[in-house]
Amino acid sequence: MRTSVLNANALRTSVLNAGHIMNERLGHAPDPDLQMEGRVRGRNFDYLTTQFKRIFLLADRDTEPDLRRSDTRVLEEIVNDYVPDSIEIKSLEEALKRDRHILIGMANEYPGLRGVRDTASGNEVQINPTTAYEPDDFLMKQSLGERESEFVQRLVTVTLVLDPDKHNPEGVIKSIRGLFKRRGFTKDQTESLLQITRTTIVDREKLEKAIKKGEVELLPGALKIKRVGWSIVPRTIITDQEVEEAEEKARQLQ
Repeated sequence: MRTSVLNANALRTSVLNAGHIMNERLGHAPDPDLQMEGRVRGRNFDYLTTQFKRIFLLADRDTEPDLRRSDTRVLEEIVNDYVPDSIEIKSLEEALKRDRHILIGMANEYPGLRGVRDTASGNEVQINPTTAYEPDDFLMKQSLGERESEFVQRLVTVTLVLDPDKHNPEGVIKSIRGLFKRRGFTKDQTESLLQITRTTIVDREKLEKAIKKGEVELLPGALKIKRVGWSIVPRTIITDQEVEEAEEKARQLQ
């Protein structure tokens, strides 16, 4: 259990020293009263002494979390793993971000480039384009005719951008169909207030099955493939040395 306030006199010297150090780090003047209680007031937390030298608990103001000795040890181990690990991870993330930028730049500069492999180290990085299908509404209708609704779903999202002080949103909700005309909005004003997003969703799996069965046929350009981004895939592969060792073992077994 954490050192009790009842032992304050016996711990006075060590706590005062710790308090001076803590306050120097925090930029505060020493407060003997708080230090005698095994407590140093920081900017956002109170720092509480523990049964372990140089290990302090961060606590809310005027609270006394009474940890078991074993739990304090766990926190000590975590803080000394978590901080350096997080710093290393952040550094690695920055390095990966930089390398990703370079890889994508090269893939754009050199059409057809899809990665690099080093058989000595056994490392490979793939640069894979990610794609999406972009349907042509007119050609899809021409291709599928009356059966279009079986494979294609169209959604229209309308967003009204209204100022409560100027446009009376409640009135818009009640009389949305005739609102703009009745209030005398110009065409340009209406365009600035009304944002329309159209989305077409194609059930590709169902459509592909129908095409394979010969039930429907798409006109050229009805469903275009559009590149939307890149996927960087790291892989480990068998090294040259491992190949040579495997071949040598195979020869020995012959």
